[in-house]
Amino acid sequence: MEFRRIRTYKYWFRIQALILLVSSLCSAASIKTISLESGLSGSISYTDYDGAHFGAGTGYQYGLYSVWDIKKDWELSVSIQNITLEQALYTRADVSNTESIQHLQQKWTLLGVGAQWTKDFWFYEYAGGFAIGDNSQIGLDTETASSNKRTNLRARTTNFFFVGASIGYQKEIYKRWNVVSRLQTFFVLDSIYKTDGFDDNFFAVLPFMFNIGFEYNY
Repeated sequence: MEFRRIRTYKYWFRIQALILLVSSLCSAASIKTISLESGLSGSISYTDYDGAHFGAGTGYQYGLYSVWDIKKDWELSVSIQNITLEQALYTRADVSNTESIQHLQQKWTLLGVGAQWTKDFWFYEYAGGFAIGDNSQIGLDTETASSNKRTNLRARTTNFFFVGASIGYQKEIYKRWNVVSRLQTFFVLDSIYKTDGFDDNFFAVLPFMFNIGFEYNY
């Protein structure tokens, strides 16, 4: 219990440091745009549990994005996103003679900050930040002589740093309002599950997310 409390404090301090960094950057900038976006995603996953196994699946996400004028040639982007991903493994990761992992789910809240460049209607962004883990699932299939049963084990995703990139398109539709779309990806810089029974194995996921939404220009 004491170890978990110390680990929680460490994550809290990291989040506070990120908030202070973003606050200091934004204090020297003026807000340019803010947008609300949502969309669907595809993802691929990997685990070394009982060998090398790959999977693929879909998901969804929504987020709030803002862009700030800070320098002549580039802009500061700040975002918060809620993400849910799921994958089915192509091959079974055996836990025992009758049990195997065949389904993965991940949920995160991403707090991101990055640099953005705009050219004509297109924009490009490199970002990083902190991924806040949430209660997710690992699907455990149990085979018997007469049936196949799936049990969804509770597995919390890790709290750690991530890096990402995106490309997008924006088009004015009415006065200060734009329609905006973006294709983005991110990668958590650690094994994606931190939960009992899976700490000693490596899990990774790489999503490709497509968003569409509306943007307001200040």
